[in-house]
Amino acid sequence: MANLFSALIALCLLRRGPQDLPYSPSLTRLLVVLLVATNLFYTAFIELPDALPRLLLALAWLLGAPWLLLRLSGRRERYAQTLMAFAGSGLVFALAFLPLAVAAADLPALAADTPPTPGQLTIAWLTLLAVGWKLAVASHILRHALDWPRLASMALALALLLLEMGVDHLLFASAGA
Repeated sequence: MANLFSALIALCLLRRGPQDLPYSPSLTRLLVVLLVATNLFYTAFIELPDALPRLLLALAWLLGAPWLLLRLSGRRERYAQTLMAFAGSGLVFALAFLPLAVAAADLPALAADTPPTPGQLTIAWLTLLAVGWKLAVASHILRHALDWPRLASMALALALLLLEMGVDHLLFASAGA
């Protein structure tokens, strides 16, 4: 397990690809379950509206997007390792940014009529950095899994993120209102 964790850290540092992870469907399932459990904790912690349907959407996206992309590219045999890379890196990011979530929970909500506090700005910039790095890791995973050029995989990772956010917004926009 220590070897897997170090391989996932190396993946998140863009030093390894999904092909360097072990082929183990049972370990992949375990990482998916751990990621879902961690996301359940996060949503309970931040009291996200419509948490369960949003988690189900995220799970469907996690399982479906790589499956579809690999199937369309004729690389179905790479699914277990690609899914392990996405679930494992998601778990690493969730654990690494737990302190950020705790710090953000202690801050007052942003108000439209007042400027953000230095703490709110710090959390916002760190969150943007985290999303950017997670996007870079997703691009890295897609590049190796699909054998695509770096720029194309970056565009695909960004498109998938925007599409997921758009679907989430369409389905759950009334929850925030």
